[in-house]
Amino acid sequence: MKKGMYYSMDALLAGLLIVGVAVTLLSLSYYEPSMDDKTFITQDLLNVLSAITVGEINHPFVVNETLNGNITDINNTVLEQIGEYWALNETAKANFLFEIVVNDSMPPHLNVLFSIEGDELFLQNSSDINNLVISRRMISGIAKGAPITGSSSSANLKKVRNKKTNAYAYFGGFYGQGNVSVQLQFPTDFQVSRLLASELKIETPGTFDLYINDIACGGSRTGSTGEISLWNVMACNGSFQAGENDIKLVFTTQLNVSYVSGGFLRVVYTTDTVQDPAVVGYKRYYLPEISGFINMYDAFSAQGLIRNWTMNLTLYNEYDTFVTVANETIFIAPGQNTTQNLIYSRVNQTLPPTEIPLRIGTTNLSNITIATAGKPSDSFLVTDVSGSMSDCGRYYTQDVEYCSYEYFWWIWWIGRECPLTTTCVSNECGGTSTTQNHLIYNKTVSTCNATLLDIAKEADHLFVDIILNDSSLHEIGLVDFSTSANTPTGLTNVQGVLDAEIDTYVDGGWTCTCCGINQARDLINVSTDNKFIVVLSDGEPTAYCGGGIHDYTGSTGDNTRSQNDAIAAAQQACADNITVYAIGFGESMSATGHSVMQQIACNSSLYYNATNVSALAQIYENISNQILVAANYSSQTLSIVGNYSVAHLYNGSYVDLYFEPLVLTSNQGKISLTFESDQFGGCSATVPIPGGIDILDAYVTSFSSKHWTKLVTANGVVVFNLSDYGSDYILLGDPFLIQIPTTTLIPGANNSIVLQVGDSPTNDSVCSLNNTLIYTILINASTPRSETFEIADGCNWTIESETDLTSQLLIPIDYTGSNQCNYTSTSVVYNAYDAYDSATYHLLVQLDPDNNGKVLVDLTEADLEITITLVSGVPYLWGPTTVSMRAWT
Repeated sequence: MKKGMYYSMDALLAGLLIVGVAVTLLSLSYYEPSMDDKTFITQDLLNVLSAITVGEINHPFVVNETLNGNITDINNTVLEQIGEYWALNETAKANFLFEIVVNDSMPPHLNVLFSIEGDELFLQNSSDINNLVISRRMISGIAKGAPITGSSSSANLKKVRNKKTNAYAYFGGFYGQGNVSVQLQFPTDFQVSRLLASELKIETPGTFDLYINDIACGGSRTGSTGEISLWNVMACNGSFQAGENDIKLVFTTQLNVSYVSGGFLRVVYTTDTVQDPAVVGYKRYYLPEISGFINMYDAFSAQGLIRNWTMNLTLYNEYDTFVTVANETIFIAPGQNTTQNLIYSRVNQTLPPTEIPLRIGTTNLSNITIATAGKPSDSFLVTDVSGSMSDCGRYYTQDVEYCSYEYFWWIWWIGRECPLTTTCVSNECGGTSTTQNHLIYNKTVSTCNATLLDIAKEADHLFVDIILNDSSLHEIGLVDFSTSANTPTGLTNVQGVLDAEIDTYVDGGWTCTCCGINQARDLINVSTDNKFIVVLSDGEPTAYCGGGIHDYTGSTGDNTRSQNDAIAAAQQACADNITVYAIGFGESMSATGHSVMQQIACNSSLYYNATNVSALAQIYENISNQILVAANYSSQTLSIVGNYSVAHLYNGSYVDLYFEPLVLTSNQGKISLTFESDQFGGCSATVPIPGGIDILDAYVTSFSSKHWTKLVTANGVVVFNLSDYGSDYILLGDPFLIQIPTTTLIPGANNSIVLQVGDSPTNDSVCSLNNTLIYTILINASTPRSETFEIADGCNWTIESETDLTSQLLIPIDYTGSNQCNYTSTSVVYNAYDAYDSATYHLLVQLDPDNNGKVLVDLTEADLEITITLVSGVPYLWGPTTVSMRAWT
């Protein structure tokens, strides 16, 4: 017998001493226990059962149970041992052990119920329940029907071998026109022998030679207009290398068909790299290299809110180069015959986790021999000259010497000050000659330097200068308005006439915004060129057009109608295919005034808030640049005939994005993998995504040809809407890859993807049959600790991988038995009640995200890829289990 079984009962008696005192009191016939007494008794009984170990009980039942091996640990508390009996369905033993400890010490007239998880083990009396008290205790390591001891297992992948994945080099929404080069990245362990497949899948009407790292890949290839071409380039695999690879298309056809309107080079390969390198909150978007005529439509994005970005461009272009991000022309770089390096940054922004259109192109084409690049622009400037435009818009601030003193009047001393002229010793500022406390000091004084109208006129002059300096084919008209529209200046390209008219503007009168818009619309509607109206006002409309949309004479007395007429006049212009920009101007502009001006613009992207009047010049410059872009292009392609100077957008140009991630996902112990779905076959698709994974990134490809991808939804959520950036798509970038925020996709479910393509918000084109979803996932490379198993033998495993390698693994490595387990595309067999087999199976399932019976890495016994961790004799994996003691009177 173990020594612990001969412990004395001293500890037990001491532990029950307090209970005994309480019981003695409760035994008196005249004593009725209170709620506090019952609470004390139930809690103290549970404390005693939790404090005394089995080895401290010198009772024949306990001695025999220990000798027979039914009690395996005498250091267990009595409560834990009762729990073990209960878990093994030996409730009689659990009841008897409870009675041994309690030893009839509870008051005979007290109702007491001892239970585990609702199963009654001991009941004394059973009358109607009054004044019920319940005390509870949690014990772990116990679950009914489960083994009390056994083995728990987990599995982890110590090393990745031959992970099968994809690498892509993307050709954006429209890359051209001329030779195009993009980059393809491989991990450092890349070798040509690890290549499994490579193909070029692009849309181009031209004929080109493919170069991989400046090595020619076969002969010429010719695409088809409006169709996706696919070429197998496995014969060129020897040209690939670890790290960065240059993929170049050298066109041999004319410039007007030398472009790529979407596509990619995809390489399937194996790697031992666990994850692709990434920095949380940072992403670099690489621009293509273009040699010929810079004309690019694309977009950039991040899986989060973009707070800051920096663009770094290296280019050579003798024509002007413009860059538009979203709906803003960031800059126009004047043409030079030297290489330029341009750096531009934006900070403290909040760009959404969707594609941000990016447009880089060439403007000021008038010196090209023949260019059929679109239509000239005709624009009307509609400028508010009402009385409020006389308010000061810009102040001049300076320090001025002042004189101050007090002069005596009747019985008071009165203060006075004035700018210092000569001296400050008497009454230079006026008042009586009796003065005191003279003082000379510096005072900061602000004086009006320019009225709102002065600033508006400066902006009008700037607009005229930018537009007419681009080309003499553009024309501009002027309308100024107050109570009515004043005498207009019709469309002209004579800058002197326009500048002279702008200088004559005089403020005064009410604000009849509809009058100005009506007159400008009627005058410009005769034009067959691209038509624009730019409306500037500093306040709410206060005069209406009683004669309808062709009335230019205002009436006053109904401000609501004045506002509605202004909006109606502008929306009629939009319906007439006139692009209407609107600018709310000045600090005194009310919220209602801004709201009216927003509705005057054809869409929200064409409205500008110039509450800060100093921003007006930049706004007019931005609008004029957008108009010039629209004038130079009528579609994504340029048709150029004759001599032109070759331009270069050089390799190494990029945009750095700094963003706040939508989801912070732990990469620890996970493997990254890139998947591509089946082709959609049209504008919509249902894409199954495997369960049990984290989605790291996701993109829909859109082969939109010369059209724009204008809308994408994922599971009913709009994830991209080009019209958010404007209705004139020619000004905007066109993404080939449309990022899907990972929060909108559902692992383990079918996901709905819908696209729309077209040339305007109201125009739709047919979607390509070749669109797909490309997404990167993280897969757990370890399993959590399992439940307790009574068996831990092992197995001889047959495992199939995505590289079609079939491996034989002994798990554990010293296994010598005859058990056979399979995880292949044709058979999955294992013992679900074996700790080794269960952990191995669950790890293999995680490594098979597409559920095809093939794991994504090769597993070899020599590398000991799988490790099983076993813990024997596990008493604390079950539960917690609730023990309760009830008492009532």
